[in-house]
Amino acid sequence: MTLPHRHITGFRFWYVHIYMDDTVFLESSKFRMQKIVDIANDFYLINDIDINVKKSEMIIINLSVERHDQIIKLGRNRSIVQATNNNEIRYLGVWFSNKPSRQR
Repeated sequence: MTLPHRHITGFRFWYVHIYMDDTVFLESSKFRMQKIVDIANDFYLINDIDINVKKSEMIIINLSVERHDQIIKLGRNRSIVQATNNNEIRYLGVWFSNKPSRQR
């Protein structure tokens, strides 16, 4: 990784290229999830990182949550990410489901 820098009146600027592959956020409520995602969004904006919202997935373990509440807003444009309909997602080769089962 190359980190070029320059001095401007006492400030040092570093240009860093970062490749981010996978991120997981776990929270116990929609409010808390949106809060942590908002903090991450601020970090991404400050560091000029784009999120591919089309590849983002969300699974909700508590199925009593109403369908209209199964969303979060993510990315520069605050795009809506809806909980997946198929009740399972794959992360780093491991399947996660909102239904208790040992089978896949």
